[in-house]
Amino acid sequence: MAIYHFSAQIISRKDGRSAVAAAAYRAAAKLTDRTTGQVSSFTRKKGVDHHEVMLPPNAPLAFSDIEELWSSAEEAEKRKDAQLCREINIALPIELSLDQQVELIRAYVKEQFVSAGMIAQVNVHDSQSDNPHAHVMLTLRDVTSNGFGNKNRAWNDKQLLEKWREQWANYANKALEKAGFSERIDHRTLEAQDVDRAPTKHLGPAISAILERGEHSIVYDRMLEQQAAAQALIDERVAAQREYDAAVQGYADALLVIEKAQAEAKAKALELSTKARLAPPPPQPPASGGDSPKVEGFALKPQQQQIPARSQEANAPAQESVSVQLRERLDVAQSEFRQKRSRLLELEETREELRAVVRAPAQLAKAKPIAALIDKFIALDEFTQAREAADNARKALAQIKPQIKQLAPDVESLARHVEKIALDIRNAERKEAQAIKQQAEEKERQRLREAERHRPKNTLKTTHSSITRERF
Repeated sequence: MAIYHFSAQIISRKDGRSAVAAAAYRAAAKLTDRTTGQVSSFTRKKGVDHHEVMLPPNAPLAFSDIEELWSSAEEAEKRKDAQLCREINIALPIELSLDQQVELIRAYVKEQFVSAGMIAQVNVHDSQSDNPHAHVMLTLRDVTSNGFGNKNRAWNDKQLLEKWREQWANYANKALEKAGFSERIDHRTLEAQDVDRAPTKHLGPAISAILERGEHSIVYDRMLEQQAAAQALIDERVAAQREYDAAVQGYADALLVIEKAQAEAKAKALELSTKARLAPPPPQPPASGGDSPKVEGFALKPQQQQIPARSQEANAPAQESVSVQLRERLDVAQSEFRQKRSRLLELEETREELRAVVRAPAQLAKAKPIAALIDKFIALDEFTQAREAADNARKALAQIKPQIKQLAPDVESLARHVEKIALDIRNAERKEAQAIKQQAEEKERQRLREAERHRPKNTLKTTHSSITRERF
């Protein structure tokens, strides 16, 4: 199947290399370096299936001859450690024929290199083997009609190299799609692709030749051992990552359950509060002194906060007895409400502490990624302890949750009971006030009747007689 391989190197005199010799090997030709007179002959080399030189429009036609091209490139460099040319080595898709491979590499080189002003020598090797590849030798200097100019440093940009790598994957994938193949290549690393396998190593011509002859290679065995060890490490890391992900998911699920229960409790409390706020107020009683009863930790309805004080009149013993009994019931209900409300608050505080313990592994993982936990045993031990603490916290939460669910309705029921008692007190004291008013009115009527009864009967006649005498 198609594989991705794209490597770039600089051929330099500092390493004792020659651009002419490199071109002769890649073209399987015999070339002479004019600067040194050295002859490089590789005419017996096999596997060179295609050779061409691609020139930009402003380059001299004489540079179509690779001996002239690379001898001129050598002559343009004066330093003994000069960089002579750049070479790109590219793996070609094995699924494509030679003509398709040549068409692909030609289109890619023309668009990415020649259009930028570089001269490219393109050679396709071993097109019908299991390792088809292309060698692309590129000039480093600007080209004019008179020959080579200055070095173009912009071509050394690493970001430009990344662009070349990415564009090769795009060109190759389009060629595979055009030829009707489903295989695709990717320029990214295996880690970036989220592929859990160790990268392979390039064997090179020497090891490949040994293996083709059926001989044993110690270097090849060592490469296999290193690859197996790297794969084992990756498998271990993947297993640890999956275990960690499962643990985090479990903690997340537990938090969702807790948050859902809390949301349901808040919704229920909001519903009760809305009902209390929207309830119609009862008729207002006559104003009277005294403090209204209060329930600690719970807000009574507005109309229930306006309970008149119990009358201190001594002439309403029946109503006073009822209000006293109701106030005693209110004191008992308030006491029970305070106890259960306090217990509920304690349970909620404990729940928050346990939830913090449950969150600890996730927070620890964010601060120390899984790769660091594997490499650092101390951190891994800390993470394990945090997970054990989180497991215990989850068990404690499972025990507290039913208690909270059982206690919360009791607290709400007690609150409603306290409200009802407060309302009964208000009604009873309103009746007391009405009875007192009626008694006061009845006393006033009796006083008036008694006063009328004891008034002298001849007072009016005497006054009339005296008025009559005065007129005459």
